[in-house]
Amino acid sequence: FQEGALDTVHKLFHENTLPITLADLGKAETLAMIGAYMLSPTDEELKEFMTLGHCATFDHNSSEPMITSKMPESFAEAKETLAYSGYIIGQMRYWWINADAQQRDFLREIIDRYLNNFPARVLRQFS
Repeated sequence: FQEGALDTVHKLFHENTLPITLADLGKAETLAMIGAYMLSPTDEELKEFMTLGHCATFDHNSSEPMITSKMPESFAEAKETLAYSGYIIGQMRYWWINADAQQRDFLREIIDRYLNNFPARVLRQFS
């Protein structure tokens, strides 16, 4: 991922071989790109995000994974994991992709309780 991003930035700034130019990239376009990653990650992107840690304090002495592979066994556990993940949609997407039918029924209830503030377009990936 990082090598691909660096290669694209190099081409954009030095080779001018892409169908876009720097003038095409503004704040709105950048936020849209970040939104696409954060609101509907692919399987490959989730794997990359799983390598990242999140530190909730300023000392940065320890970090927790942004996405954990452990499937929640209760609403309380799900709520706590989502609260500390730093990446709610990514965590839920990982659980969804790796869940069996019974677990998905449970995850639907979690989505209804804790993700109901997201737009329907984002939540479609969980149907």
